[in-house]
Amino acid sequence: MIELKELSAKLEKNKEEVQVIGSRITKNKTTSMKGTGTLSGYLINSNWVKYGLDFAHGKSDLYFDITSTIEDTTSRTGKQTILLKDVNLDEIPVLNLNSDDGVLDWETDFTFDDTQLVNAFAGVNSAE
Repeated sequence: MIELKELSAKLEKNKEEVQVIGSRITKNKTTSMKGTGTLSGYLINSNWVKYGLDFAHGKSDLYFDITSTIEDTTSRTGKQTILLKDVNLDEIPVLNLNSDDGVLDWETDFTFDDTQLVNAFAGVNSAE
């Protein structure tokens, strides 16, 4: 996805209020989590329209995985690689026209069903 210009993902907690005997303060209990995110990119091909039209015309919905690596080679922290599994876009970019002379771009939210920390940052050793 070289046309991407921004990607963010998070795990949102679903919390329920719980009243405990002996306490006047309402407690909160996490009962589930949901993976959500946003991605944006430049509109340089018709792939997303093709995927969206396939689903609109009775074919299966598009689910895909995203692997993202963050690495600063000038730092001792190393790199971090995150895998987002079963990503599904909330919106499909079909048409986006404007009168400026810039590159056409698009943005959509998405959900994902699982995530893995493939490679963790090494961290910075403060003892040196």
